[in-house]
Amino acid sequence: MSYIICENHGGNIGSLVSPEVLQWVIKLKPFQDKVRMIFIQDNNDNRYCYYVDEEFYNEFSNKAEVDLTIPLRLDDDIAFELSLELVPVCPKCLHEWLEN
Repeated sequence: MSYIICENHGGNIGSLVSPEVLQWVIKLKPFQDKVRMIFIQDNNDNRYCYYVDEEFYNEFSNKAEVDLTIPLRLDDDIAFELSLELVPVCPKCLHEWLEN
């Protein structure tokens, strides 16, 4: 978990995305059809979503030998490994970008 200070939205808990998605959000590139979602599920069955580019999705899936169409368990080592490869972004900027 990280805290982001955004020029537009102030301080927020950061959302995690792939480095490429971060660049798309920063540059306000139009919504890419190559964005994929990876879901994490906690012990209370709450789901969290990470937005990643298609290349990241495929590479991580192959490297970790995991089916990312099924939610990862929060307490799984794979979920931790995934979080280490993601970068924080302002959640409000991400939401605005996803809406466009």
